[in-house]
Amino acid sequence: MMLPKSLRLGLVTGLALLALAPRAHALTFSVADISYDNALLSQFNLVTIGNLTQSSASGAVNTVAGRAIIGGNATFVGANASVCGTNCAGNASLAVDPTGAKFSALTVFGNVVGTSGTSAFTNTTIGAGDVSVRGSTTGNLNLNSNGALRVAGNAAGTKVLDATAIKTTQSSFAGTSSASRSFLGIPYTVAGVAPQVNQTIASVFPFASTYQSEVKQLAQGLATLPGTPGVSAQRMTGGDGVFFTAVNDYTGSNGLKYGVVTTTTADLAGMTNFKGVDNNSNAATFVIVSGDGANYTLPNLNSYAGANKVIFDFVDATTLKFAGNWSGSILAPLANISSMGGALDGSVLVGSINQSQALTAGNLFAGDLTGLIPEPASLAVLGAGLAAAALARRRRPKGHRL
Repeated sequence: MMLPKSLRLGLVTGLALLALAPRAHALTFSVADISYDNALLSQFNLVTIGNLTQSSASGAVNTVAGRAIIGGNATFVGANASVCGTNCAGNASLAVDPTGAKFSALTVFGNVVGTSGTSAFTNTTIGAGDVSVRGSTTGNLNLNSNGALRVAGNAAGTKVLDATAIKTTQSSFAGTSSASRSFLGIPYTVAGVAPQVNQTIASVFPFASTYQSEVKQLAQGLATLPGTPGVSAQRMTGGDGVFFTAVNDYTGSNGLKYGVVTTTTADLAGMTNFKGVDNNSNAATFVIVSGDGANYTLPNLNSYAGANKVIFDFVDATTLKFAGNWSGSILAPLANISSMGGALDGSVLVGSINQSQALTAGNLFAGDLTGLIPEPASLAVLGAGLAAAALARRRRPKGHRL
């Protein structure tokens, strides 16, 4: 059915004005998107879409200093692995996302696996907060929780130490002796804490697929900013990278300023004397890094002022290797970090990680992404056109057919 002529004209007018209206950026972020992204970046030291393998070589203490969400399996190798040991985002037991969902200090959507290596047991310490495992815990694993332990699957072979509560979806557990308690056949040393069976624990695994898609969408969305009309992204090339100062490239919908820098993995690998990226009072600075990192090793980048507001967006990389320390948040949803020459200091959101060095939390993301939400001005323009058409229709003379 054909629309009345006045409505057709109004629609055409609105669409024409919409085409002329300024665009905030190529990919639209919603309020919910930005809320999730800010929560993930600011509250978690490590977020993986896939697996974590944390190895402590020669007795060295290897840590993820802050909270961690692991989308696949978490495998701990050696005797001194730990999560949420220091500077654990306020040492609160739970982090809350914008929907009200609660996260543990360690949330694992797959299995937790202990591989003893040179010791009888893998000693994994959770410094502050709960542990939630959607799969099972397997292997020779000493789990020193310092919070509640929730396991949806089996927990054979795991020793539980110092947990404040033990909950499972399983229907039974073995052993009730106060001298030698056990949980599903597993010894534990918690005085006065009895395992709680038949528990519903699905609520501690919020938006499993949503957070994974959010990480990917954020990486892709930030990478569209340099192509936006009005944005002249700076180019950072290899060579002497003593310090790179970001300018106010992009003004967000609420007036917040952002730096947008483009480079490649090859150029970053070619940096000498690299001292970091000066955020320059922006709400945040995005370093968009194109190209894979399989054939390159990134240089040492020690802590610098403003590192907690810089995001390195490795939008294409499937492999990342670091020669030494690295400061600033790492966003690489397709990448596996397979080699680390030093500590990574910031929010690390990656595909997977085989960790042999520490992840520290001194530079967790502290920027503000809310300026990436576009103003609804373009929708208002379209609405105005339709309103004008409706007004014209009401005012048409009686008996006049359109």
